[in-house]
Amino acid sequence: MVDQVPAQTDRLRAAHAAPANSHSASPNILEQWLPAIAVAALFVFMLLVTWDRWTHPLIDHGREMNVPARILSGERLYIDIMYYYGPFAPYFNALLYWLFGIHLKTLHVSGIVCAALVLIMIYWIGRRLMRPWESALATSLVLVTCAIEVNFGNYVQPYSYAALYGWTFAVGALVCALQYLRTNTEIAMLVGGVLAGGAIVSKPELALLGLGPAGVAWAIRSFDARRWRVRPLLLLIVPPLAIAGLVYGIILWLVPWKLLVSDISRASTPPQIIYFAHLLAGTLDWRGTAWAILAGTGMLACIAGAAALFGLGSDPAASMFSGSRARAIWLVTLVGAAASWYGASSTPSFIDVTPLKSAPIVLASILSAAAWHAHRKESRGAALSIQEEALIVIAVFSGLAIGRVILNVSFFQGYTPFTVPTLLIMYVWLLVDRLPRLLLATDTSRVGARHAAMVMAVVMLVVLTFAHFWAARTQRVFELSAPRGTLLTTPEFGRPVADAIRFVREHTAPGEYLGSLPQGSIVNFLAERANPLREEIVVPGLLTPDSEVDAIQRMSERRVRVILVGNVLTPEYRDLGFGVDYNQRLMHWVKTNYHPVATFSDAGGAELRFGAPPFFIRAYERNEGGTP
Repeated sequence: MVDQVPAQTDRLRAAHAAPANSHSASPNILEQWLPAIAVAALFVFMLLVTWDRWTHPLIDHGREMNVPARILSGERLYIDIMYYYGPFAPYFNALLYWLFGIHLKTLHVSGIVCAALVLIMIYWIGRRLMRPWESALATSLVLVTCAIEVNFGNYVQPYSYAALYGWTFAVGALVCALQYLRTNTEIAMLVGGVLAGGAIVSKPELALLGLGPAGVAWAIRSFDARRWRVRPLLLLIVPPLAIAGLVYGIILWLVPWKLLVSDISRASTPPQIIYFAHLLAGTLDWRGTAWAILAGTGMLACIAGAAALFGLGSDPAASMFSGSRARAIWLVTLVGAAASWYGASSTPSFIDVTPLKSAPIVLASILSAAAWHAHRKESRGAALSIQEEALIVIAVFSGLAIGRVILNVSFFQGYTPFTVPTLLIMYVWLLVDRLPRLLLATDTSRVGARHAAMVMAVVMLVVLTFAHFWAARTQRVFELSAPRGTLLTTPEFGRPVADAIRFVREHTAPGEYLGSLPQGSIVNFLAERANPLREEIVVPGLLTPDSEVDAIQRMSERRVRVILVGNVLTPEYRDLGFGVDYNQRLMHWVKTNYHPVATFSDAGGAELRFGAPPFFIRAYERNEGGTP
């Protein structure tokens, strides 16, 4: 039986029967469904205009293609293949390869399905706080900045399918937490616990993201009932413990623990990787980060103030230029504009400046205000509304989601699809609902401010959509095609990779070992050549002296005939060029035992030197009679 306090039961039933908030009701079915149809239409449009343009020929994408294929060939994850995340994604993708064929489109279809599921859930989550069109606007912003984005990362071809599947599970767990708040049904906690378990075996660090918001929902309901509700808590935590215990227990039983410890250590402790983590979190340059946060906060204040001024102008009973409220709004707008300009001009060029930089301040303010509001209601014997409870849970999820990039929340990185979606819901809600209520006194002016904020958000959506359309259709025009898949990318990267694939197919036999350093696994996948190394990608710091020796030994024992070395520059890891700034020993071994036979580039007559622009790939062939 479900534990319920009578008053609480009545309130939940009323909330379940009514819309999520007081202004969510729509007069007809068309108004309810038209916004969702508009989002679906935009989704189809973005898929069509970016078709086959989601994949980057370098970075992590080659690993995501090749690891499941290696598993199907009989290699063992964590033993024969170094892998940083949980086992779900590579084994699930290997199953998809087995069912539908080893082809890039197999992964893309899986990514499209996940994108659709996430967008549906984001729209549903947005409806807990906003009207249909406002939720559709927030979902559309998620669509063009996260789901289908051609410059930095997306759901169709993410930097990691482990992140994609884990994120999908975690958002599903958030939906279950919100459903538990709405209906008080224990099945929501059970399903949320199972989904949290899926997130953990996809990417272990997503454990808190999957369980945290549901835990907050459970705490809210326990507080309402004035006692700990043990059964829902057990339904939440037992499934992920069982799933994670079983999966990772099997891994610990099959994989030598020393190998796991070694891999975890070299994937997290080298100074280059620590440098990258600080850069990602915004803690590398504290002064620059502070200026960026000031600029982002100023942008948000300026946008809110401009919308409020429009609201004042739309109210016949109010004045834009007289009265204490008008003066306060002008002050917010002008101070915000000044902070935005000064902060942006003081921010280093390698740190982007957008309103999202204010996320730590915004989320902390929302949660603090919600806690104070809950305390005041409690002192009066009143309870929070369903909308207010949902706001707390969504804000907690958003805060956990940005944890890795806490001071560097951005539209412009591969982690954006897995950090900002629910945050965008919070920002749209702030601009169309909370801030107009805070800044303005009349319903007429608030409606005007809401409309102004919606128009500004729509303009931003149109600009982003056009930017992706332009980038997809004018820059990603080089076709890189092979039996295992086709993708369109920029000539700068596409032509060298295509030439390298052609060379490999002509000079090596199918299934033969091919060395692709430091991040050339896409060639192995599309040319159908085996990778002799445990590592699919080699970033600065990953190959320690011992693992460098192991890499040399593996290529020697397998008598690798051809090695490709790409000039992939990695300033984000501090060390710039492979063989120049890091892993010089491995590069020296290549140059000693192999000789260059071809260089592939789109740079014309430019000087091609490792560690300096532009991108190129150099093919090395084993010396005749040599014994590498």
